Amino acid sequence: MIKPSRKGQKKLTDKLHEVVFGNKAVPQDKLIAKLNPVLSGWGNYYRHVVAKKVFSRMDYILMQQLKRWALRSRHNKSKTWVFNKYFKT
Repeated sequence: MIKPSRKGQKKLTDKLHEVVFGNKAVPQDKLIAKLNPVLSGWGNYYRHVVAKKVFSRMDYILMQQLKRWALRSRHNKSKTWVFNKYFKT
């Protein structure tokens, strides 16, 4: 079974961190526009390998980074308010 390497996973997490925390003051739609090419490119590169666990792990890491970004951008609001505004299901 072919899986994404740890080095490739680390490169993605570093790139996501760079994009998310390098754009601390941008609105949500601009941040999404900057993240989409990175995520879709990585997903397309590894789409033919067995990567369900790796994709789940990358999703978890990205969600944690986005939560930190959202809490930082609205530091004077409660966590509940921030999560209701930015993380709708």
